[in-house]
Amino acid sequence: MSKFNYKKYWRKIILYIWRLNITDFYHTMKNILWCRYDLIRTNCSKIEYHDKCDLMLYDIMNLIVEFVELEKCFEVINFDLDKHFKKIKCDIIEIYDWWKNYPEREKEIDNALHTWFNESILVDTDMKSDIELLQYDITLKTLEAKLYQEEQKMLHKVINIRNYLWT
Repeated sequence: MSKFNYKKYWRKIILYIWRLNITDFYHTMKNILWCRYDLIRTNCSKIEYHDKCDLMLYDIMNLIVEFVELEKCFEVINFDLDKHFKKIKCDIIEIYDWWKNYPEREKEIDNALHTWFNESILVDTDMKSDIELLQYDITLKTLEAKLYQEEQKMLHKVINIRNYLWT
């Protein structure tokens, strides 16, 4: 097993620093160590597994939240120039508001799932009619389909306005 060549490693760092001026080095180190612009902060649990489609949704929507809250896009950019920019502003606000209310929709689906599970699995099925059990199942599937359609609609809106998401 070969040893790591520390001299060569430090020589490369010194040469890199030498090529940059001090301010570039400062900003480079700041971006590497403190302000990680290559990372997207999501509200997803780090303990649980998440599908890639869910991670994409969370990442894209959190970029919109950062654009509105951290970059303060409505203070920096004048969206009242013409009808086109006003429509984009309305789309950004709609996406932002929808994402801020998204946990309530997930809770609604979780409650329907728990109700379905409690009524169909835990309770003796002889006491419940098949129609009642089917109603819980239909309600759950309807809520999931509605949420999926909303997610798709909002993701398409983000893709349509992505060229305007700069400050």
